[in-house]
Amino acid sequence: MLQTIFIAGILSIQWKCRLSDRTTVNIVKFVLLFLTIMAEVFVIDRLKEFVEMMPLSHDTLCKRLSLSRDDFQEYATCLDCHSLFKKADVIKGRVSVCNFVQWPQHPHAVKRQPCGATLHSGRSIPPHVVKGTYCYRSISRYLQNFVIQKGFLNDCNSWRNRVVREGYMADVYDGSVWRSEVGGYLTSPYNLYGMINIDWFQPYKHTQHSIGAIYMVLLNLPRSQRFKEENIMLLGIMPGPSEPHLSINTYLRYIVDDLENLERGIRFADSTEVGYNIYRFRLLACSSDLPATRKLGGFLSFMANFGMYVI
Repeated sequence: MLQTIFIAGILSIQWKCRLSDRTTVNIVKFVLLFLTIMAEVFVIDRLKEFVEMMPLSHDTLCKRLSLSRDDFQEYATCLDCHSLFKKADVIKGRVSVCNFVQWPQHPHAVKRQPCGATLHSGRSIPPHVVKGTYCYRSISRYLQNFVIQKGFLNDCNSWRNRVVREGYMADVYDGSVWRSEVGGYLTSPYNLYGMINIDWFQPYKHTQHSIGAIYMVLLNLPRSQRFKEENIMLLGIMPGPSEPHLSINTYLRYIVDDLENLERGIRFADSTEVGYNIYRFRLLACSSDLPATRKLGGFLSFMANFGMYVI
C-alpha cells in the first residue's frame, strides 16, 4: 500500500513538473538511498524491506500502477511497397501476402499485378511473426495530454507578449505567414500550429538497417520549450531495413485523417476553469532535409528523368 502511494506521488510530480523519465528515476534512487541510510542508522527493518521492494526503472513504476504509455497503434507493413495491414489479420493468418496494386488502371498488364510480397516470416501456421511493423500515435492523443497540464496553454500563448526590434526575425512568429494569421486563425488561444519532421537513422553500429521517424512540435510553444523531449510528438516509426524509394503516403494517411479532424475542431478536457475547450490544429511547416521533404510532399528528385504515371 505504501509503495503504491509513493509511486503515485512520484509519477504525479513528474506529470505536473514535466520531468523526464530519467530525472524521475534519479529522484527515486536518491530518495531510496536516503531511506536506506535512515534504515541503517535507526535499525528499521520495515524501511529496509520497503527500499528492497521498490522498482528502479520507469517502466516498472508505471506497471505497478497498471499504467502503460506504449499506446501506439501497430500495423503490419509490406517491406516492398510499404502498404499497411491490420496486424491481427497477419498474425492470425487471414492475410499472408500483400495484395496492393499500385497502378490498377495502367494500360500494361504487368503494371496491374499485385505486389505479392510475404507479410510474415517463420512458420507456415498461425500465429505468424510479422516482418515489419509501423507504430502510430495520433496528434489528438498528444494534444489531449498536453492541454490537460496546468500552465501549458499559457506557454502556448506567451508569444503574444513578445517584444522584438523592428526588422529583426528571431522566431517563426516574426515571419509573414504567422503574422498574416494573427487577426484570423490565431485569434483564438485554442488554435495551434505544428511543424513536422521526418528523418531516417541507423539504430545499429555494424548492420545497415534504416528506421524512419515522423515527429512534430508545437510552434505555439516558446523556443525554449518547443524541442524538449516531453513536448515532441512522435507520430510514427517506419520499419526498416531500408527507407521507401518514392513516397511515404501509406504512413502519412492516418496523420492526414487526424489533421482533417483537428481542422474542424475537437473538444479536449483542459486545465481551464471551464474544464474543456474546442481546439484546432494546423500543419504550418516542414523542417526535414531535402530528400525527406521530397518524399513527404510527393516531389520528384533532381535526378529524376520521368514523372509518375497519373491515373
